[in-house]
Amino acid sequence: GTTPPVVKEKGKTLEDFGPCGWVDNPGSIRDHLAAVGAGNYNGNRQLTRNQAAADGRAQLAATLKAQIDQLIEDWAKTAGDMNRAKETLTSLVNTEQFTRQFVETEIKGSRVMKYCPPSTKKLEIGDTMYALLVLENPTKWADNVGSAMSEELLKDTILWKTEALKNDARKRMDDLKAKNNQAIQEKVTKLQTTVTGASQ
Repeated sequence: GTTPPVVKEKGKTLEDFGPCGWVDNPGSIRDHLAAVGAGNYNGNRQLTRNQAAADGRAQLAATLKAQIDQLIEDWAKTAGDMNRAKETLTSLVNTEQFTRQFVETEIKGSRVMKYCPPSTKKLEIGDTMYALLVLENPTKWADNVGSAMSEELLKDTILWKTEALKNDARKRMDDLKAKNNQAIQEKVTKLQTTVTGASQ
């Protein structure tokens, strides 16, 4: 039958689990721009995998939107007028073009890093199969989102009364982008190292 994922104690990280630890503790991978999808086995392993991957892509879309909300907070802090900056960025991310470029296109290009259980395990009807979905290039995604947010903020003439203020803000934003990119790269490397082996 279907066994729901066990929610482990808070504070645990991916390293505390085995090769399928990401199933039991999906919260530990959200910061890695990854997500877990599930499908119920119906006698056809490939169809079940497809179902799990499709569910994973839906979960990944939610993860990306949450990450974008966090980036709005981070970028707004680099501007003197945080409320004004938040309004500017919220307007940007709610546009159809932004959603298409940074959520929909990325979801289509995402890939399954791992399935669980692996193909060596026999499945019974109703068993749950999980898929670990990751962005094709998470660091590039974060860099591109950061660039779009920076450009949008720097266009706001109300935020920057002088060129000097604008240049100062640009430097702060570049520093923040570099810091975010490095953090995501470290998380991605950690995820790949922890989730050992190729997709089954």
